[in-house]
Amino acid sequence: MKFAAGRERPFVHALPPEEKARTAHPRDNNTSFYSSHTAVTFALAASAGTVASLREYRWAPWVWAAGLAFATTTGYLRIAGDRHYFTDVLTGALVGSAVGFAVPYLHRAKGTAALTVTAASLPGGGLAVCALW
Repeated sequence: MKFAAGRERPFVHALPPEEKARTAHPRDNNTSFYSSHTAVTFALAASAGTVASLREYRWAPWVWAAGLAFATTTGYLRIAGDRHYFTDVLTGALVGSAVGFAVPYLHRAKGTAALTVTAASLPGGGLAVCALW
């Protein structure tokens, strides 16, 4: 998604045009949308919370609270570090939360798996993910 969107990072946007090619990692200058760090941490928080809730653990609320606090902090730090815009982080949080909830919820044990996820590489370096239930 980052390469398809090609959104310029905030710290690069603030640079004069002649300095943009001289950043430490110029290939990373236009990979702002969306925040994969935020997506991963929200996916971990949501999946851990969902599993704890589905298994009816008495400490499930603590799993949700700690996970979401960590994930929110990660998103905030990505904005504070001038690596992402708010919308990059918000999208990452929504995508990560949706995947983090959906995978364990749809794959909960009831005799057979309710969800099968497969991935395949595409010509040109893309990745396709297919979920069947």
